[in-house]
Amino acid sequence: LRQMLERVMALNCDFWFAFEWNEFNENSSWQPTVTNTLALQRLTKYYIDLMNDKTPMGNKSDDKKVPQMVLSYRQNLKVGEALRLELLNIPDSTQGNYQATLTLLDWENKVIKSFPKERFDREKLQATTYTIDSSLLGKYPIVKTQLKIETQEGNTYTYSDSLQHIR
Repeated sequence: LRQMLERVMALNCDFWFAFEWNEFNENSSWQPTVTNTLALQRLTKYYIDLMNDKTPMGNKSDDKKVPQMVLSYRQNLKVGEALRLELLNIPDSTQGNYQATLTLLDWENKVIKSFPKERFDREKLQATTYTIDSSLLGKYPIVKTQLKIETQEGNTYTYSDSLQHIR
């Protein structure tokens, strides 16, 4: 989606055609779901703001204390495929920095792998991608993700139970 929207910006298109609203069968939908709430909407809004020479503002209902961090990964893998997990900060006009730590857990919440803590600037579109060989995860029936965000104001937000597991 980011690559497509960057091309739209570079070409200064008058219009562009995107995915269907609720084409769940092809996994190409924009409609918010339990596991993909407003991530696509936030990213699209960011690029539309840029195209209209506006400062990216996020949504009016957003809690500005909480960074607009999106965690993306495939839920289903075959053993041997690379598991790619991406952390993406979507700017929302809030200044400052925060740190994010991504951890993979087994079904008993024991740490499988903890990735290095990453620093994000809230005013920049910024992505970090981690890759791990899924054959290292084959012995676990499921792998859970845990995302911990620490803001420079001292707030900590931990997300795990609400995130999709990997199988």
